[in-house]
Amino acid sequence: MSIRVKAATLLVSLLLAALLGCSQDPKAKAAKLVSIANRLLKEGKDKQAVIVFRKALQVDKRAGEAYYGLSQLYLKQGDTTMVGGALVRAFELQKPGGYNVYPQLSELMLRAYVSGGSKAGMFLADLETITAREEKHNPGSMHGFLIRSSILIHQRKHEEALRVAESGLAIHPGSEALMLARVVALESGGHRVEFTNAVEAALRDRPAFEKMYLLYYQSLMRASRFPESVALLQRQIQAMPGKANPRRLLVEHYFTRGETALLNQEMASLLADANKVPDAPLVVGEFQVRLNRYEEAIRIYREGLARRGPNHKLFRERLIEVLMLKGDIPQARREVDQILKENPQSAAGYALRGILRTDSDIKGGVEDLSAAARIAPMNGFYRYMLGQAHRKAGSIAEAETRLMEAIRLMPRHPQPLLALARLYMDGSKYAKADLAAGEIMALRPNNIEALEIRVEARINLGLFGQVGSDLERLVRLTPDSPKSVFLLARMAQAEKNDAAALGYWRRLSKMQPGNLAVQQEILKRLHAAGKPREVRAFLEERSKANPSDSAPVLVLADWDLAQRDFTRAETGYLAVTVKEAENPHSWAGIGRIRYQSGQPKEAEKMFRKALEVSPSDRIATLFLGLLLTEQGRHQEAIPVLEKGVILAPDDPYVFNNLAYALAESGGDLDRALSLAQKAVSKAPQSVEVKDTLGWIYLKRRLLANAVEIFRANAEKQPGNPIWQYHLGLALWESGDKEGARREFQGALKSEPPAGDRAKMLQLLGKSGV
Repeated sequence: MSIRVKAATLLVSLLLAALLGCSQDPKAKAAKLVSIANRLLKEGKDKQAVIVFRKALQVDKRAGEAYYGLSQLYLKQGDTTMVGGALVRAFELQKPGGYNVYPQLSELMLRAYVSGGSKAGMFLADLETITAREEKHNPGSMHGFLIRSSILIHQRKHEEALRVAESGLAIHPGSEALMLARVVALESGGHRVEFTNAVEAALRDRPAFEKMYLLYYQSLMRASRFPESVALLQRQIQAMPGKANPRRLLVEHYFTRGETALLNQEMASLLADANKVPDAPLVVGEFQVRLNRYEEAIRIYREGLARRGPNHKLFRERLIEVLMLKGDIPQARREVDQILKENPQSAAGYALRGILRTDSDIKGGVEDLSAAARIAPMNGFYRYMLGQAHRKAGSIAEAETRLMEAIRLMPRHPQPLLALARLYMDGSKYAKADLAAGEIMALRPNNIEALEIRVEARINLGLFGQVGSDLERLVRLTPDSPKSVFLLARMAQAEKNDAAALGYWRRLSKMQPGNLAVQQEILKRLHAAGKPREVRAFLEERSKANPSDSAPVLVLADWDLAQRDFTRAETGYLAVTVKEAENPHSWAGIGRIRYQSGQPKEAEKMFRKALEVSPSDRIATLFLGLLLTEQGRHQEAIPVLEKGVILAPDDPYVFNNLAYALAESGGDLDRALSLAQKAVSKAPQSVEVKDTLGWIYLKRRLLANAVEIFRANAEKQPGNPIWQYHLGLALWESGDKEGARREFQGALKSEPPAGDRAKMLQLLGKSGV
């Protein structure tokens, strides 16, 4: 048998063998191993360096330099699970005059503390401990002052933070980090004049102080001092003519404010200065895309490609993104193939191919994006897109993890935060969505989508007192936006102002005449007000306004179905199928009529017809999953219900039905338990949902849990034979045969289902009764 070993790995093995054979002192051996590992690290041989650093720790567990080297590798690879532990050990073992771990470790702990969560107090205690040690061994540590000031600012102790920053500056007068900390403390403490004077003084002394310009710009934007914001950016452009960021912010400012003439003028000026600002075409191309001027963006990117300069790869990537947005998928694929042909290990190539695949092959798209993230572990955009792909695939926990990694890698970019906020909204995690939206607005005060998310999240949380100013601002910024009107309607409903809510829903209906949900809201309001005639008048008015619009007909059919007027409902649905044979709502509606009329075979045909027309139709998916589950066709139901969980993440009964189908089909009981627990969290009062959780506890042999749930159900609905039967089974399995006998006998008096009756009689026979 022959074994082939990579040359680099073999070389490392030989070096280690030679080294360890010539020295007996563990500390000396470890030091030499660290030296080899550091050399490998400089040569870009990360995998071999990891091996050697770990070998050094096997030789000497107190080799702090090895922990430090590993921490730098983990940072480089983006391995957040390992870097903290390695940094802590390196800090504990560091020696005077050697490496200094405190700046990296304290920044890591500060981010963990500021992000909040249940462990914030623990991170603060650890942070204060290592800061005290740093100050003891390194009196007057600049970074110690910076961390203490940052902690105090987060705790809103602005005056103390200011004193700490100023004390640090007295020792380190040239520290830009402490200058920034001081002005942040001045602004957050309300010292507006002193803040402005400090910023101006810093910029006079340091005309190229980029971070100070950015901080000042954000402050002016938060105060809505827009003319001064523009003047500051123009001043920075003059002081730093080769920097793209202030030019980009100026373009962003004109774009956000809708000042099209100034926007076009600045983009033209930026392109004319491309020799001074190498990133200018990329910036202009980005905004041409955001303006939906795809052809112009393609022209800019193709010109950049032709120059074959340092941004050659970026131009090709941007070109592919525009082609995708434009819908020219074949050309986009050709460009991706060219990237992978030129470089088979191109992270960008895999990422772009993954994005292209997500529509038709979500699994393949996730694989490609995962490959991109592995090749470029510090690229936040790839993590962001991977998170979006997982979200689309329904892997919510994975999506959240990848998006949070993207946020860590792109702390000043709003897109990952926006995606995370949307994910939380989809999952009804409104408190988390509120926090995420707030973080976005701290970066981009005028981000409309973040403002919308925060308003909607707070309405859903019932925090009505915290909604008013945000909602007023949103309406002021986007008065004709359907989302603004929708949120006004929601707020009016929350405040029990039915007349105002109805007015907003009517206004939204005119803006979105084909929106079924809006029309149904209007019907709910009219029905709640006891105005059935107005219901029909409204729908007839909508039909007359646009005879080709099927929405009012479908809403009326849904209304008739809710009233169990099956004949009129079916007439409406059939009328739509004649005009629009590809309308899934009409076929699903007929299916619901058949289902409620006790015709399961015909209902199934209609639901499947709706899904042929639209594979992601929510109503057809949910009802077909329910129908198959009720018929005991669990293996068939599972894939339908899996899709239902994605389409209806707020519906507890979809989670419940999928959990039951998995349990009854011999599927993954761990996942079934998790789904059932989610269902109960979404519908804590439902005895049916709790019964499914109890049933899975019973199958998992978690008998005490099962008994507790079944007993609560039986007490809540005494005389229900199913709850009594299930409690009896749990007691029987627990060894309480007498308790089981009492429950079975009680259930048998209440006409239980035939299968349950037979099982109880069988068990009672075994007990000798």
